Amino acid sequence: MAFWSEKVNPKTKQRFVLVIGEKQVITVKSVTKPKATVDIKGYRMINHTYKYPGLLTWNPITIKLVDMYGDDTVEGVKNTSLNTAKFLRDLLAKSGYQTPRNDGITTAEKASTISNAFGNSIKIQQINPAGDKIVEQWTLVNPIISEINWGEVDYSSDDLIEYVLTVDYDYALFTDTGDVIKGTQQSNVTFTD
Repeated sequence: MAFWSEKVNPKTKQRFVLVIGEKQVITVKSVTKPKATVDIKGYRMINHTYKYPGLLTWNPITIKLVDMYGDDTVEGVKNTSLNTAKFLRDLLAKSGYQTPRNDGITTAEKASTISNAFGNSIKIQQINPAGDKIVEQWTLVNPIISEINWGEVDYSSDDLIEYVLTVDYDYALFTDTGDVIKGTQQSNVTFTD
C-alpha cells in the first residue's frame, strides 16, 4: 500500500500548466523546471582546500510544443490560434526581431522582449490530481528567448512535429500558493493579437 492518501499525494509530471502572460499554452508537451547552479570557489590554505559558495546562476528552461492545424473554432478553444509555428514566430517578432527584408528593429531590447513577447511573465504551474488547485508555481523573472527550434520533417516517421523554445531568465520565484485554477482556462487562450 502506498504512503499517500486523499490528503497526501505525490506530485506527478503530467499535471502541469504553462502560462505565458495571462494565457495558458495548450500545445505544450513538456517544460523543464528552473535549475540553479552554485559556483564553488576553492581557497587553498597550506595543505588544505576550503570550499565556499560563489555566484548563483539560473539555467535556461526548455519548452517543447507540438503543432496543431484544423478548425480553431472547436468548442473550448474559440478565438485560439493552434498554429504553434506561427506562435513562436510571433514571439520572436514581439521581442523586436525582424528579418532583414522588413523595416524596423533588428535586435531586441530586454524591456521589449519581456513585456511584448511574454506579457511580463512565464509561469510553470503544477496542479493537484483533481486539476483544480495550483500546488507549486515557478515564475520566471525577465524571460528572454535564447533559442527557437522549429523541428524537423521526415517521410519515414509518423511522430508529431515538435518545436523547442529555450528561454533564459534572470531568476525564478517559487510559490506553493494552493490557488484555485480559474474555470476552464482553455476557453480564453490566444497566441496572437
